[in-house]
Amino acid sequence: HLGMPPSGYEEKQCVILAVSAAVLWTQLGESPSPALVQKLALSTRLRLAEQADNAAVALAAAEAFVGGPLGDEVVEQGFGTVRLPGRLEVAATRPLVLFDGAHNQEAARAVAEAVPELFFEGGAVGRRILVVGALRPREPSEVLAELVALAPELVVTCTAPSPRAVPADRLAELVRELGVDAEAVADVGEAVHRAIALADDDDLILVTGSFYVLAAAREVLAGMREEAG
Repeated sequence: HLGMPPSGYEEKQCVILAVSAAVLWTQLGESPSPALVQKLALSTRLRLAEQADNAAVALAAAEAFVGGPLGDEVVEQGFGTVRLPGRLEVAATRPLVLFDGAHNQEAARAVAEAVPELFFEGGAVGRRILVVGALRPREPSEVLAELVALAPELVVTCTAPSPRAVPADRLAELVRELGVDAEAVADVGEAVHRAIALADDDDLILVTGSFYVLAAAREVLAGMREEAG
């Protein structure tokens, strides 16, 4: 139970290059062409449109810096080795546990669109259970409204380990207003334990809403693996 991600799941990871050079490219008044975005999406393991777009900005900035185009092989090798923890990260299998730090409406919508495409192959995934925490001042109802598109059987809400955290009880109220069952478990660790206890091996658990929540959840999974030996 709660297996480590096998190598096959790495091919499903949505990856992105850190784009500190993106500011430079924006200042140049340019933007990546749709053709370049499509090329990145098809020739590398970039799957989400906005990740391909960000990668295209980074590539364009790099080419501007070196003064010429980079070869296809270089581009594929470079993006093929990139990992971004907390972005559709496969944290465990049996059940499948995904981490994504989506903390605003746009990011939550992207996750809700990407998860079925990447992980619901042939209806192989069983029930969906979400573990969600959120921080103020963002409006959590907007994020939750996007996430319920995944049709979760249950949303386990938690209180993120931050002074700006929205209380788990309040998040649960908002989830129920959207017509989805919710259970408030204030402690992140206990919330993750609860979701895993309820899940079968073919179910999917998505931990999301804040990187603060992901950090705490990561520690929980590590501890569970150590206890299992």
